[in-house]
Amino acid sequence: MPILIAPMAFQCLAHPEGELATARVAADNGTIMILSTMSTKSLEHVTLAANVPKSLWFQLYVHRDRSLTRTLVERAEVTGYQELCLTVDAPILGVRERD
Repeated sequence: MPILIAPMAFQCLAHPEGELATARVAADNGTIMILSTMSTKSLEHVTLAANVPKSLWFQLYVHRDRSLTRTLVERAEVTGYQELCLTVDAPILGVRERD
């Protein structure tokens, strides 16, 4: 069993429940899920699905718009996420025209 489940964006492209199913599996198996900033489900809905907030961490991209970053951090805190994982490997986003 993994120690934690790494953040993966757009999980609903693979399955309709996406991050909700991943959160339930993590909570049921006593491991941690890191929710991607680019998730297809909201922080709030993922918390409800997990039903065990201590099993959730939130991956945070620091945005140029600091108020957006602040809002994400506040939502994660209020919703019960236990940790923030700061992403620093993408200071400039690439052009992804096919996406």
